Order: sequence, then structure tokens, then C-alpha cells
Amino acid sequence: MKIDLVYTWVNPDDEKWLATKEKALAAAGKKINEDFGTRASRWDADDELFYSLRSADKFAPWINRIFIVVDNGTAPKWLREHPRVTIVDHKDFIPDAYRPTFNSATIEIFLHKIPGLSEHYLYANDDMFFGASVSPDFFFDPRGNPIVIIREKRQYRALNDKYLNTPSKHSGMYFRRVRRAVRLVYDNFGLFYNVQFKHAIEPCRKSYQADNFKQFEKLFLETTTTPFRAEKNIQRLAFSLLDNAKGRNTLALNWRVGRARIVYDVRRDSVLRRAARFLLWAFATIFWFVKYDAYDKNFLIMKLLKIYRPKVFCLHNIDDKCKMRRFLSEMFPWT
Repeated sequence: MKIDLVYTWVNPDDEKWLATKEKALAAAGKKINEDFGTRASRWDADDELFYSLRSADKFAPWINRIFIVVDNGTAPKWLREHPRVTIVDHKDFIPDAYRPTFNSATIEIFLHKIPGLSEHYLYANDDMFFGASVSPDFFFDPRGNPIVIIREKRQYRALNDKYLNTPSKHSGMYFRRVRRAVRLVYDNFGLFYNVQFKHAIEPCRKSYQADNFKQFEKLFLETTTTPFRAEKNIQRLAFSLLDNAKGRNTLALNWRVGRARIVYDVRRDSVLRRAARFLLWAFATIFWFVKYDAYDKNFLIMKLLKIYRPKVFCLHNIDDKCKMRRFLSEMFPWT
């Protein structure tokens, strides 16, 4: 099967884009760094995409086409024309009524509308990388359904309306957006998922996303198409949880012991089984038996990234950009 790769990217120095963003901020009555949704770091670009593309070429050469989603048609200056790489502008797949947008949640709910996108595709931010040779069956099962990397996270009070609608600052917004995804699935399928995404390259099926979007189109358009991230947005985790509730994907933890991946089964999981997994993880970590499929730690773990060689990893919100570039250039040298 053909598998495409989709990146979202923005040039934070583009004058036209900056002017449009300032106008949108003024219309929303907001300022940069005013809240979680307007942090300047939301639109950082430090050439991570350059190295991520190298990692894809080195460790996932089977990828069919690569789509780089941009705004105002502004591609990276260092990017050369390549038959496998296509630049996609927001206007090509996001309806006019919801542009301009500076909200990743808005962009993500329309990804399935990208012209020419294959049925099976991988979605990545520009700070996500392939860390070792990986085959398609790491992302898709024999039926072609996604294997999505998650981590268990207790969603305390997740179904409490008062808690969900209480204004919050900083990271609290993210967890409320996740809980809204959990709530959506619970309300419609009666299944309560104690999970959230791991920062990892995500496998998707275009037809599944289109089906989920159509089923809850009114809700997504009313809550998630804000120009900037907002409390009422529903995190894209909802799509993976909806697929899981419909029996068309697998949720796997980001670590394993030996070759066996650890599957999260919402219908069978219990406190006892979660405790058993935790004890197994603790024991395996002490004796270095754990094999990580995905890692998203900071510089303290960079040396271990070279040892563990996870299939995918993420470096986000890094302060020391020089150290990050040096690390990435060593991991993905020009050959």
C-alpha cells in the first residue's frame, strides 16, 4: 500500500504571515504570549524539518509522497524541488470560512481534504523524527489499520462539565482539550479512555478521518475552528479514540519489553492490569530491558536516544537551539 507523510510547518519570519497573524490577534482581542494558545513558541521553526526529512529518507525510504503544509505558500528556503515533495497551502484544503488560522487543531481536522493524499498516511510535526529503520507494519496492521502510539494518563474528573468549562492557564488548556476528546467518545460509545497522545509520528487513514469528521462535523466546526488554540477545542486524539471504539485501529503504549508491543484495550483494562504493567516497566527499566518505540524527552535523554534508538522521537520546546542542531546533525549527517 502507498503511505504518504504529511508535515505541518510555518515560517515565523514571513512578513505577510506575521501581518496576518497580528491582524487576527487584534480581532480576537489577544496578544502574543497572553495565554497557552498564543505562545510565541507555537510557531517556532529552527530547521527541525530539515533533519526530519533526512531521517525519513534514511529510515523510511518506502514513503510514497511527502506533503508539507504551509500558510501563504511560503516553503522553507533551503528546500529544493523534488518529485516526491509537495507544498500544500492552507487554502488548498481548509475552507475559506476558517482561514486564516494559527491553530493546529483547526488544521488537523481538515488534513483528510489535502488533494492527492493517499488513503494511508503519516502525520508529523516538524520536530518529530525517525530514529531507526522502520517498516510500514510499525504503523499499520495487516488489515491496513493504524497502530497509534499513546500513553496511559488518568483523566481525573474528565467527565465533569464544570471542570471541563473552568478557564485555565498554560498547560491546563491542553489537558482540557484532551479530556474533551475523551468525553466525546464516552458520550457516544460509553467507553472511557485513560490515555493521551505520545509525541510521535501518527498513522492515519483518510477515509476514517473523513467518516469521523462527517459524523461530528457540526461539533468540530463549532468548537475547534478558532483562529488560535482555545479551551473549547477538541484535541485530534478524538479521531484515534473514535477509530478504536469502532474497532478500526490499535492503541499501543510507547514502550515494550522484548518484541511484543503492549496494547491498550479499553474494554478489558483494569487497575490490576495497569499495576502489573507498571511493575513490569519499573523492573525492565532498572535492568535496561525496555525498548522504546517513541521518546520525547529533552536534552537529558539525548545520549540515551543514541543508545535506545527508538523508532520515532520528538524534540519539542528546546531552549538550546545550537545544541539541538549539533545533536541532529550527528544523528542525521549528510551522506
